[in-house]
Amino acid sequence: MQAAYIYSAVDEFGHDYIEELIPYDFKPGKDYGIEERGGYIFDMKEDANGLEPQLKELQQRFRTHLQKIHEQLQIEFSKASRRQVFIIDTSREDEPEHQFIFSDKEILSCIRFKNFLADCRKYEQRDYSILEDRIEKEKKLVQQFLDDQYADIMADFNGKIIKLTKKRKIIIHKDSGLEGLLD
Repeated sequence: MQAAYIYSAVDEFGHDYIEELIPYDFKPGKDYGIEERGGYIFDMKEDANGLEPQLKELQQRFRTHLQKIHEQLQIEFSKASRRQVFIIDTSREDEPEHQFIFSDKEILSCIRFKNFLADCRKYEQRDYSILEDRIEKEKKLVQQFLDDQYADIMADFNGKIIKLTKKRKIIIHKDSGLEGLLD
């Protein structure tokens, strides 16, 4: 779970950084809102002011790199066996919420559902700097990776060559309560 937590933070950072490198927005596509099979087509396209192929290439390279990062983190934390639990309070004013982040799979054998909170408190790591430092380190590495990939794409990428991808169609069912997305 620690690997997944770091992965999630780096994923969010990477997507935000890509948007800084190549600003884009979503615009309705040609089939947007058309009725089909008891619903409406949700056809949104990325608009990057003519840099859509470069954006897609950068996003694809990032996804591939991010998957490698996640696999490496899983292996690293699985071998470390630190037996730590990070309990992060993410409560809002009107809603209590805590995230429980387990350092590795070994700690899970020490946690019983019946005594979940008490068991987690026994292994709680109150110094979050370990987690925060690692997230910052990974963000810096991803930023450098994206800078390098962006420079490579902008210098050598041929946007006229289109990679074949499977065409997908998202249909929002009429009774789903999500019709408001089409407004």
